[in-house]
Amino acid sequence: MSYEEIFILGWKLNGFMLVLNMLIIFRALKLRGPVDLQKENEILEELKDEFSQYYPYRKYGTLLSYFIPFMASFKIIYRLFEMYSFVKKNIDASLFDYMEYKYKYDIQKAKERL
Repeated sequence: MSYEEIFILGWKLNGFMLVLNMLIIFRALKLRGPVDLQKENEILEELKDEFSQYYPYRKYGTLLSYFIPFMASFKIIYRLFEMYSFVKKNIDASLFDYMEYKYKYDIQKAKERL
């Protein structure tokens, strides 16, 4: 297998993970009502703003990872495993609960580091 074929395989896997991510998001959106989504969006927006203060270049790092073969796929597989473990451990937890937990955990970790 040549380097070119390996890179193409890595980019295809990254693309597949992007589609899988979107399917999970659409499924989570379909399960919630508009009022619930609005409340959750407000909470996540506040957490995201605080998160961006501690990790200002995180968005660029995520975008860059989709251009590096296999990087985004490994990253997303790890997040999916982490999300699955969270939901399995916390009965009746949703994607929102995981996202809220993850933002708060990362913010707390950044505060302790400073």
